[in-house]
Amino acid sequence: MKSLSVAQTNQIITLLEQQQSTCQISAYTGLNHSTISQAHSKLCPDLQMSSGGCPSLVTSTDMCHAIQLTLH
Repeated sequence: MKSLSVAQTNQIITLLEQQQSTCQISAYTGLNHSTISQAHSKLCPDLQMSSGGCPSLVTSTDMCHAIQLTLH
């Protein structure tokens, strides 16, 4: 991992605590997202990683309705 300055480390931790993704932090800081991911693992492993991705198009209610239609 690239050695980070104290300011960069503090900035990464702050952005991780704000639930920013590694890609968002990378775009903001100019650091590689793998460097940020490694820093996340070493500096604050208790913080949950951003799940990323797109929200589901099918809600849980829709899924239950589809299952009920299939069973009948």
